[in-house]
Amino acid sequence: MNKVHPVVIAVAVASLLACSSATPGGDPATASLDHARYAAAEIELVGEGGLAAFATRHRVRGEGPTFLFTRHRICSVPSCQPALDSAAGALATRTADSLFAVAEGLGLFGLKDDYGITVGGADMITYTLRVQLGGRTKTVRADDGTMPEPMRRVAEALRSTIDAARAK
Repeated sequence: MNKVHPVVIAVAVASLLACSSATPGGDPATASLDHARYAAAEIELVGEGGLAAFATRHRVRGEGPTFLFTRHRICSVPSCQPALDSAAGALATRTADSLFAVAEGLGLFGLKDDYGITVGGADMITYTLRVQLGGRTKTVRADDGTMPEPMRRVAEALRSTIDAARAK
């Protein structure tokens, strides 16, 4: 099976999100219905570790909809370091809804809760993905080497969505 490079996926998702003018189904009449379905949705990815020992959070909430990005150095006391980088703001409803639709279509609720860490992978980042959709919540933990493909695709779509919002 051919693997698609992660950058290609990220660019495709970013293009889809930036260019979409309606819901994934394309029917403008259902845009408000989709947003009503996703208004309480939330996707959050927290990555910790790596050589630089960062804690990075990406989050999109359907309420608003809004995004949040923060990056800190990891330390033993949660507020010991000011953010090295942070951003927050509003997202276009269709952008947030497109992200939630991508996540919804990937079958995340069927994934295991924990994929463990890669042996000998001290420089890898460990991720915790939390998805709230349709009144259900799923949390999945993995690192760069153990992350299942559906989790990787949601993580890339989330990062691309926030990167695009920050670039505006």
